[in-house]
Amino acid sequence: MDTRKKSKLSVGLLCLLIGFPQISESIFTPILPALSKALKVTDSNIQLTVSIYFIGFALGVLIWGILSDKYGRKPIMLIGILIYLLGNISLLYSNSFCLIMMSRFIQAFGASVGSVITQAIMRESYSGSKATKVFATVGAVISIAPAIGPIIGAQLVTHFHYMSVFLFLIVLATVLLILTFVKLPETNLVKFDYSVKELVTVAFKLLKDKFVLLNAFAIAVFNAILFNFYSEAPFIFINNLKLSTSAYGNTGILIALGTIIGAYVVNKLAVKTSSFNVILLGICIAVACSIFSIWAFASANIFMIYIAIFGIFLGINIALPVILKTSLYAYEEVIGIASGIFGLMYYCMIGILTFIMSVIHTGNILVFPIYTLTLAVGLSILIFVNKSSFKNI
Repeated sequence: MDTRKKSKLSVGLLCLLIGFPQISESIFTPILPALSKALKVTDSNIQLTVSIYFIGFALGVLIWGILSDKYGRKPIMLIGILIYLLGNISLLYSNSFCLIMMSRFIQAFGASVGSVITQAIMRESYSGSKATKVFATVGAVISIAPAIGPIIGAQLVTHFHYMSVFLFLIVLATVLLILTFVKLPETNLVKFDYSVKELVTVAFKLLKDKFVLLNAFAIAVFNAILFNFYSEAPFIFINNLKLSTSAYGNTGILIALGTIIGAYVVNKLAVKTSSFNVILLGICIAVACSIFSIWAFASANIFMIYIAIFGIFLGINIALPVILKTSLYAYEEVIGIASGIFGLMYYCMIGILTFIMSVIHTGNILVFPIYTLTLAVGLSILIFVNKSSFKNI
């Protein structure tokens, strides 16, 4: 790799490129109640805008990765961000629920380019201790970015109008497009193409691998709980508990705190116990706090709800990094294709699990904690029954 190209690569730009897809998803949640009223659709229907995002994202993760291997990282990144910009513009001018859904799909499809290509760029540009530092920095951004979205969105809705969120995203996309064009170097110097046979072969291998499927489901469950919270929370905190939109947005701080402490715990435990034990610890904390959350939500005690939410996401952020790290350990020789297909798998699962949340939404404050407990317990049973699959990690 040309060291001059490495030196031109800005870690700050990498953080922006990998963080904007998560911000684009979660910034949408504070406007859900207002959007529901404006479009004259049910709360359950408006929550479908969360599910459709992950379906578009899942498709993009696979397609952008393949195209960037063949044509280069920079041109495909620019095309993806341009599509993301068009999706945001379409959101601004959408005056019906169908147009909003279509625009969200386009937005997500374009945004996914930031996730998949940025990771490829980092793998190609850094090695050794420098790689460790960059991946740690960018990993922190990935974890915290979803918590930033609701804070920004809530402030925009409080001080302006829900459509100001769309304007913010248009500005963000424009800035990203300019920065990418000016500052992002091409890092894929040896371009290659995948045959259909290779894709199908790896896909079938992954689909038959019980360990991979279980990890994909675990990642989907953890992310679904996060984004189910973001889609339900505006209705719970604003409509039921009568908090201001701004106060609701600050719940993102709890999730960010859980993320930071979870990462600290993982780093401490990584050298003291097995990866499987760390995963079990995280899931046990999430299950215990999910049980506690049912009482907290039933009592409508905001302080107790905050504690329960913090605990759930602390547990998730202890288990999730380990699962992400070990999921494809047996596929290093085809990691590019495997990562794309694996991402497609778990993002589709996230879309399904968040869709179920929108279907069972009734406005009752207990629906979210009960569904969360169901997912957490179901996952813990599956992992315990299949614990032999984790013996090699």
